[in-house]
Amino acid sequence: MDNKKKLIFSIDADDHARLRIKLQYERFSQSMFFNMLVKGFLEDHPAIKSYMDENAVKFIDGKSLKNRLKDTKEYNNTIEEYGLDKDEISNIFDILEKENEDL
Repeated sequence: MDNKKKLIFSIDADDHARLRIKLQYERFSQSMFFNMLVKGFLEDHPAIKSYMDENAVKFIDGKSLKNRLKDTKEYNNTIEEYGLDKDEISNIFDILEKENEDL
């Protein structure tokens, strides 16, 4: 059974062309590129996290940004409070997904 999902989104045609050229130059497929970004994002890679934090103001309004920062802080506090590691967090989400397959 294939346990993969497709992501579909739209970007500007010029950005798409530039992305394709840059990916070819860097020797990455689109799939490789996005899989690396998603993995880094999910694993809180410091460089990706820093980039996201620095650029969030361009895409998120003030109130939502404030809530995002608050939620991130609460998330980190919860992880620290319960002493959860990445594998345990992953297991929690696997359990939730099995219990709520319609999500």
